[in-house]
Amino acid sequence: MPKHDIDQLDTYWEVCPSLCDDLFCDHPTSKGYYSLKCNPEAVRDAVIGNVDFRNQKEVFQKSFVEWCDSDRAQLYALVPGFAPKKLIELLGNSLLAVFEVDKSLVDAYDVYDSLMNYWGETMQDDCYMISSGGWTVQLYTPQPASKKKEKKAATPEDVVCDLLPVPIVIDEYFAEKRDVIVAAEELLAQNETQLAELIEEQAENYLDEDNFPDGKMTDANIKKRMKALDKRTDADEIAVLQKYLDLKGDISLNKKLIKELKYDLLTALVVKYADLSEADIKRLVIERKWFASLALRLDGEMQRISQQLTSKVSALAERYAQTLPEIDAEIADLEGKVAAHLKQMGY
Repeated sequence: MPKHDIDQLDTYWEVCPSLCDDLFCDHPTSKGYYSLKCNPEAVRDAVIGNVDFRNQKEVFQKSFVEWCDSDRAQLYALVPGFAPKKLIELLGNSLLAVFEVDKSLVDAYDVYDSLMNYWGETMQDDCYMISSGGWTVQLYTPQPASKKKEKKAATPEDVVCDLLPVPIVIDEYFAEKRDVIVAAEELLAQNETQLAELIEEQAENYLDEDNFPDGKMTDANIKKRMKALDKRTDADEIAVLQKYLDLKGDISLNKKLIKELKYDLLTALVVKYADLSEADIKRLVIERKWFASLALRLDGEMQRISQQLTSKVSALAERYAQTLPEIDAEIADLEGKVAAHLKQMGY
């Protein structure tokens, strides 16, 4: 690979000096040329594992924390009647001021775009709600336009809150209840998978619908067939039918348990939302919603940089995978084969 092509990536080498040495070494025979130190498939791991690149993530995160600290008091001080347009102008300017001096691989204006995109998608509506009604929250159940009958909430998924999303409150106050539900849902999924696999395996054998009265594989018909089977000679079939019934029973009980657990969590949520103080709402919205969402987006910027550099280095390696003499030799070989074929054809 020519030095000129490597130098085209100076933006990365200036910020991560050791990264170039981790990826490339001098070509053993050609002065002014480089070779890739690792296999092309390992470029991404080499980039992520480089000490300077890892430090870049720390610098980037430090800058984000610095920006949060600089604007935190301003956000906590928001009161009804403030101007959201003025707020985002101030937030954007302060963000640029921080990220333009942090010498990060991520461009300050890419960070600014992330803030503006989040503002347009979510934060703008939140700020207008606060400006008009203050730091207040209310749970409600969205009603489908096509249904005339009012939908009643039975699970946490049935209720929403525009300013303070339900998952945030669950994670903050009801993590234990959430984990119990998740565990029950995972067990349900396992049992449903086992049942589906059993039905597929035995569809043309013990669980063939033709084995049962009226071609219906109901629980009652299965139990009747089990009573008619010989416990000694038909042990395998009895075991399959019993496993089928056991799995169906476990699934039914699990669904009932999940329904009860979710209703219990819903009841707790309704009480908690009504009990939240203004200080609680501010903390959860600012820290757990706004700052946390932006942190995820900005982390995505670092991942994008990693992927971008990996793609560029891999493209270089692929472009120069064959040397010019090798290409010339291959062309000469192909020309010779074509000439031989033409000669055989009388040309």
